[in-house]
Amino acid sequence: MLASRIVLFTSIVLAATAQAQTKKPYVPMDVQFGSAVWGWHLFDMKGNSLNKNRFRGTVEGKLTLNSKDIGTWKKSGKDGMTLDFTRGTLKGKAELKLVPMQRPTYQGTLVNDDGKFTLRIELVKD
Repeated sequence: MLASRIVLFTSIVLAATAQAQTKKPYVPMDVQFGSAVWGWHLFDMKGNSLNKNRFRGTVEGKLTLNSKDIGTWKKSGKDGMTLDFTRGTLKGKAELKLVPMQRPTYQGTLVNDDGKFTLRIELVKD
């Protein structure tokens, strides 16, 4: 009886040790190194709120939403950025400038097939 308990205990310890050695460290889904989460808010040219959401921008210049590519970005000038959204709600090109806010915030114009809009993006998580 004691021998079977020792064998069972040893099996459990060996299985737990093997599992612990093969596990990768936990990294939360919202943490991806080399990228930042940006919240966006779209307004019509009169200042009325139309839509808002979030996307992720990588240091390589990619824009993603739910791990799908939605466009690219690049720095323009000292305090600006150019975004080219190839799909989704923001599909179009945006020229944004850094504006004074509590968090890093860019605001400018988005132009697409539906017209001209004011777009504001704000750093959510870096």
